[in-house]
Amino acid sequence: NSCVNPCDLRTAVISSCPANASCSYFSDCSSKIQSWSCNSDYEKSGNSCVAITCSSGGYTSYIPVSYTCSTIIYKGLTCYTNCIKQEEEVDCPSECSYLYGSSGTCYDTCRMKCKRLGYAPTNIVTSTGKLCAIR
Repeated sequence: NSCVNPCDLRTAVISSCPANASCSYFSDCSSKIQSWSCNSDYEKSGNSCVAITCSSGGYTSYIPVSYTCSTIIYKGLTCYTNCIKQEEEVDCPSECSYLYGSSGTCYDTCRMKCKRLGYAPTNIVTSTGKLCAIR
């Protein structure tokens, strides 16, 4: 029947073309979207296009201070994963400038300083007075 509007026979996959997307329309019904896809650097999220970020893939976009990380390319972005805290050493008070055993006032003073700084104390005070280390 020549009186039938072809648009009446078409069902749009989405009501309007989202921002940062490319849409194709039915050849016999230019008001209805046949398919759509997000432009580069964007990905579908429901009926919209959102910017691709490292966090959308479960990664971080930066290396945290005092960490080492593995680099990964995620959808064209340089991202980081498997970040591990680097070993750090913190100087003990000056009275701990030479080797002590695992007990005694100097060791306890250093151990308390380690805790106060948020580090885990090791069992050794070195000749340079370093006691704290965290991995």
